[in-house]
Amino acid sequence: MRAESEVRRVMEFADSRIVDLERELQTARDALQVAGEELRRRPHEPDPLYRRVGLDRDCPDFVLKAARRAYRVTLHEDKHPPEHKRVAHEKLVAAEQVFDTLFQRRGLRA
Repeated sequence: MRAESEVRRVMEFADSRIVDLERELQTARDALQVAGEELRRRPHEPDPLYRRVGLDRDCPDFVLKAARRAYRVTLHEDKHPPEHKRVAHEKLVAAEQVFDTLFQRRGLRA
């Protein structure tokens, strides 16, 4: 009688563990499906925010930082004649907003 109750207790534990593992397996399958969809989408749909500054979302952090410096140098008001300063400033402000967002997404400091 005692052996039967011990076997029953072990079987109940095993059954509950199986349910838990099946749940974990389903979670892993769902995550894998989402990751697969992301990988399939990535080459065909570039991130428009990165595209605005001529970069790819997979670019390394040092490239992102270098691009920001290049934009700052190229679009700085003092590098342009008076009639082009306003346009250069507007482009610089727009680029800075994009870079701020990208740096924030990646957890980088400006």
